[in-house]
Amino acid sequence: LRSIYTPGKDIETFLSRFCKVVRPQIDVMDDNKFTTGKWSVIVQLRSDESTPNGVIHLPQSFMLGSVPGILYYPGQPRECRKCGREGHEAKDCKADACKNCRTNGHATKDCPRRATCNLCGETEHRYKDCPSRSYAAAAKAGVQVKYKPFLTNLM
Repeated sequence: LRSIYTPGKDIETFLSRFCKVVRPQIDVMDDNKFTTGKWSVIVQLRSDESTPNGVIHLPQSFMLGSVPGILYYPGQPRECRKCGREGHEAKDCKADACKNCRTNGHATKDCPRRATCNLCGETEHRYKDCPSRSYAAAAKAGVQVKYKPFLTNLM
């Protein structure tokens, strides 16, 4: 993610929608033992025989609230950041893709579905009010929390 304020627990919650988190995030350090501002997470992709590779791949790009995130892992198929399909890039995409329901045929502002939480996937609330969000839970309890940045590279 591009924000140092996104908590690692929120990243794990988001990832668990698509895969199993085997090892929680750790700081990625450079050769001098300084943090690079990235985290590393080990995950296990879920099996799905209906997909070409037999697994469910994680989205390359996503949003948590208003913060954009980018994931990378070895063997990840390239996908369009606009429509989420493989085989082309966003600059060549002709789809009128909705960022709310991730389907084609209408713009986000014209989406018939209610906006969903981009952390847990539920429709009853948004990211800022998500009960799964560790920051929201801490804020409601009156705890002041400092967070580290999240990795964009899964190992």
